[in-house]
Amino acid sequence: MSGKLFGMKLHARSAPLLALALATLLLASVARAAEPTPTTSQWAGTTKARCGTLTTDHSRCSAVQNITLTLTQDGSKVSGSYTCAYGNQNCRGMQEAGTIAEGSLKGDQLAIVVVTPDRSTCRFSGLLKHDSGKGSYYCKGGSQLDERGSWRIHRKE
Repeated sequence: MSGKLFGMKLHARSAPLLALALATLLLASVARAAEPTPTTSQWAGTTKARCGTLTTDHSRCSAVQNITLTLTQDGSKVSGSYTCAYGNQNCRGMQEAGTIAEGSLKGDQLAIVVVTPDRSTCRFSGLLKHDSGKGSYYCKGGSQLDERGSWRIHRKE
């Protein structure tokens, strides 16, 4: 027994192979459609250095900086960039930019590591919900003393 498909002559033995090939193509296209597309968002906010016994540079007590984050999320992985601008003091070590070298967003728990040109690392962790976020940070390395503090951000329109 034979038939025609798109003008091609088919034998009965070919039908199961053809069905298998079509099913494989269909599954591959569904799997590709199910893969999440990376999303990028812009955030703006502030950091504020903490004062206390763990503060090693008391001249930066309550130092406020304006920050922006560009976050690209691919599944639970987060990458992107960081900028810092003068608030009531200069940015730590005059480092005004950085790259998010590691990052994750699991539920509403954000954790990122920013590396600046002087090779300082700043670890940000906290909550990111809907259009705002807040948490704590810890910076070390470079030519500056360690710094701890808090951050708050909101999604830019």
